[in-house]
Parts: sequence; C-alpha cells; structure tokens
Amino acid sequence: MYFKSSYFDIVTSNAIPEWVMFWEFMILYRGRKYGYLDFALKTESWAWYVVPVFATYIHYYLKLIFYEGQILLAVNRLTAGFNPTSYNRIWKTKRIWIIRLIQFSLPVIPITFICFYPKTDIVFVYREDQKALRLIQDDWSTQATSYVDGFASLIACAVCALLYTVTVVKMSKNIKKYGLQNNMVEMKLIFSALTIFVVLIINTIKQCITWYGAAYDEHIMLLSYDLSYPIMDFMYSITPWALIITSTDVRNMVLPWKKEVASAITMSSSSFAAQKTKVTLA
Repeated sequence: MYFKSSYFDIVTSNAIPEWVMFWEFMILYRGRKYGYLDFALKTESWAWYVVPVFATYIHYYLKLIFYEGQILLAVNRLTAGFNPTSYNRIWKTKRIWIIRLIQFSLPVIPITFICFYPKTDIVFVYREDQKALRLIQDDWSTQATSYVDGFASLIACAVCALLYTVTVVKMSKNIKKYGLQNNMVEMKLIFSALTIFVVLIINTIKQCITWYGAAYDEHIMLLSYDLSYPIMDFMYSITPWALIITSTDVRNMVLPWKKEVASAITMSSSSFAAQKTKVTLA
C-alpha cells in the first residue's frame, strides 16, 4: 500500500532529471572545473564552442524541472491531507503522463530563448590567476539566467511553503480525529517531501546571492557559482536519502540486512520473554 501512493509516481518523474543532472554536473561542470575534460576541450575545437552553450542549456533546463517537481510533490501532499483515502484517484496514470509532458516541456521555452538569442555569448575562458577553466556568459544572458533561475526557485519555494503549511495543519487535525496510526503512511511521505523542500530553501537563498552578484559584484557572483556545487549535489541526491531516512519500508528494501537483523532481534526477544515466563510459572 505504501509504494502504491501516487507520491512515488511523482518521485519517479523527478528521478529522471535528477539522474541526468548528476551526470551533467559531474562531467560538464566538475570535469571542466577540475581539468578532467582538458583533453577534449581544446582551444578552437568544436567542443570549445559547443559545450559551453550545451552545458548552460541542460543545466538550467534540469533545474527548472526540479522546481516544478517540488511543486508537484507539495500539491500531491495537499491532496493527501484533504482526501487521505481517495487522493490517488486524482492522480490517475493518464493525468500523471500529461503532467510529466508539461513538466518536461515548459522549461524549454525560456532556456531556448536565452541560450540561442543572437546577442548571447557563452564561452570558455581560462583564468590564469585561478588555474581553472571558467564558463563565462555575457552580461545579458548572465542576468537572464540568474533571474529566470532565481524567480523560478523563489516562486516554487513560496508556493511549496504555503501548500506544506496548509497540509501540515490539515494532517494535524486528521491525527487528532483519527489517530496517528491511521495517518502514519501519509506522515512519512510528508516528512520525506519536507526534507526535499529544505534543499529548495537553501537553493533559493543561493539564488538571491547570485542576483546580487550579477547586478553589482562579479566576485560575489563567482562565489555563488562555487556554492552551487554542494547545493547541486543535494538537489540530485536528496530524494532517495529523504525516503531512506523517513521510511522503514524503503530502508528494508534498500538495506535488506537491516530487516533480517531486526527480525533476529525480535525473535530473540520473544524467545527470552517465553523462557522468562516459563521460569516464573515454575
């Protein structure tokens, strides 16, 4: 029953861009920053001109999908709070696929416009003082990507905060009315969603720093890019960890040996209790 929740349909939708985000970030960003791609990124080669644009496009495209995914999780939890026994009917398979189509298509519009606008200039520049290959954008595209990324993150954060607040209040009432045991599954899922939401909050704070840097101070902007590395690590990896932390069922599935140990402990405890009862009766 736990894994039949429509929550996992949305998690699956989000897992695809998160998995791509992992490889994109490890190869195109860390590979470039730490010199793993120096053999391929030769000056005046086709990769020297194509990779900067492609890396920028796929990076911001995946981030916008991530923000949409967070809103979908919040909406799903809201429907669970108000219709705990029947909310999965709202999230039918056909409707899920329509939502996925919108989720993956919508970010194409702004990112395509920014990256392929005639005045956009996205290039690689080797900084001698930093001994690193930097991905540099012109002023217009820098501000455009920071505003699109920042506003999307800010809007998603505000919407999710509102939806989760209403959901938590409603679920608290459900617990008082029907008891904790009857709402245990939905409570685990809301805790999982809130854990993922924390990463969105941190990312939104970072976006505000990027805004300031893009408008007033290039050094602060570059610092915000460095901060993006650990934040991106959280973004593409937080979902499975959130499920493992908040769900015993997921932990038993991922770590089956824990289930065996727990069963052994339970059996030992039962055996000890039975022996103690026999001694007492004797």
